[in-house]
Amino acid sequence: SGEEILRVCGVQGGLVVHLGCGDGRLTAALHGGDSYLVHGLDADAGNVAKAREYVHSRGLYGRVSIDSFDGQRLPYTENLVNLLVADSLGDVPVAEVMRVLAPGGRALKSSWPMVAG
Repeated sequence: SGEEILRVCGVQGGLVVHLGCGDGRLTAALHGGDSYLVHGLDADAGNVAKAREYVHSRGLYGRVSIDSFDGQRLPYTENLVNLLVADSLGDVPVAEVMRVLAPGGRALKSSWPMVAG
């Protein structure tokens, strides 16, 4: 669950990115309160539409937003993301994940252990 991910990662706020956000359910659940800004990304336009609809239905849009991306380059400046959650990186290189992680930031992916920026 989103609450469990935030607790395990020890992230107290800041920018949380859900890469491959799918239907937006986990993305919305990653909003742990007013100190968090959550951004869901997906390369599939259908998933983006579904996720946006779900986030709107939960009354979270603004604090949680959903966007499409090219599937390779993350749309952030260096050292910005406090937590990146992904089931799969797809075509996003690990070096790209490390580029966007803030000092002390975390990345959590199902097939590898948590890494720190």
